[in-house]
Amino acid sequence: MLIGIDIGLTAIKIVELDKTIKPFALRNFALVPIVDNSKEGVATLIKSLLHAMRPTAQQAALTLPYAVLRTKNVRLPQAMPTKAIAKFITLNLGHYFNLSADELYFDFSVWQDQNQSANNLISIFAVDRALVKWYRNIMTATGIELRFIEPTLLAMQRTLYFQKPNLGTNSAIVAMEQASCEIIIFNREKLFYAAEKPIFELPLDINSETSLLSLIAEQLRNFGLANNVELANIVLCGEKAAALQPSCNVCNPFNGMQLSEQIDQDNLFKIAPAMVGCVGAALRENW
Repeated sequence: MLIGIDIGLTAIKIVELDKTIKPFALRNFALVPIVDNSKEGVATLIKSLLHAMRPTAQQAALTLPYAVLRTKNVRLPQAMPTKAIAKFITLNLGHYFNLSADELYFDFSVWQDQNQSANNLISIFAVDRALVKWYRNIMTATGIELRFIEPTLLAMQRTLYFQKPNLGTNSAIVAMEQASCEIIIFNREKLFYAAEKPIFELPLDINSETSLLSLIAEQLRNFGLANNVELANIVLCGEKAAALQPSCNVCNPFNGMQLSEQIDQDNLFKIAPAMVGCVGAALRENW
């Protein structure tokens, strides 16, 4: 089992799921604002949350917003197996990010785009190894091994597939956080839109799905995406998404899950859209 940890720009979210039973059970959760943005402040907050939760899981997956990741979309010269892609990225990492492979920790996703039959479009996500080491040291101090680091948007996408496994039409995930908004557009495993920095400001008067659709269309034009992508689903996640319930399709990642007795269900419902990323991180080992 994995503990899912979402390190946002303004808050830290953690969940522990029991996946040994069906349906999965939520054992514990936490959402705490980041008051002290210094490294020491964030480290202290993570440690105190994990100590208070006393998770039984020994490993964790961590998500980070695009704002703190080095990202690059690359078309491979040909379709490759996973190990060959990892080797290809390692050889070219310095060219992509102007840093050596020794300085970066990277992960990647393989996509099939709209106009290509071969899976040769990839998104690379890189983090400075010094930062990865820092996070690992924090986890080690609490007796937990950090296994994975990935973008929050991809973890959110995993949660959506878990909640709606038959989703097959063009969909957009809009992560509405306190300090930023990020968007990813996909059709099952096919990624249609993954800007390397998919961040934009949300107007304060966004209060309906209609106005949100207009905003997304504007963002797609800004990033030069073809106009023939029609969205059938828009799913909202993040700390600010709950305010748009029930007029919009807001994701509750805990739908269908069992809840342990100590869970405050009223509080959980209020913050559920903000927990989509950390739930997706906790689901990673089953992905």
